[in-house]
Amino acid sequence: MSILADMLNEVFIEERKRDKFVDVTAEDVKNAIADAYEHLEEGGKRMNEANWPFVATELKAKAELFNERHKDYGDNYKHFGYIMGQLFTNGEMFDTRNPDTMNRLGIFVQMITKLTRYAQNFHKGGHDDSLDDLVVYAMMLKELDVEVRARESAKEHIAKYRAREKGK
Repeated sequence: MSILADMLNEVFIEERKRDKFVDVTAEDVKNAIADAYEHLEEGGKRMNEANWPFVATELKAKAELFNERHKDYGDNYKHFGYIMGQLFTNGEMFDTRNPDTMNRLGIFVQMITKLTRYAQNFHKGGHDDSLDDLVVYAMMLKELDVEVRARESAKEHIAKYRAREKGK
């Protein structure tokens, strides 16, 4: 897209040099795009990839990364909502102001992602990296669950103690 933008810019600079001021119409843009694509189809390159701006280089790299991951995971991300809906069938609401809830949900989401990635590769013999990550996430979630239960238990004991003290 950067090549196309550069070509369009060149066209409009030339127009400005000739007329001093140009009202660019939709037709002008359409024609400039057609000319740019024609140039590209002929194998011409206005800008060497090595000279691309940072953003263009990064976008190309991320597109390549997406394609690489897509080979392994397919459209895994498009199935996530359905799966979460099946796991939380009562329409549970999460208290987004509660850090414990959000921490636990965050880890749970990672676990579901790893399971669905594994499922995408089941016919290929699985996906070891997803299993390794799943084990780690499971222990992280267990740690958070233990901490939450310990805090809840402490609150209950404190409440009972205060009730006894108040009754004296």
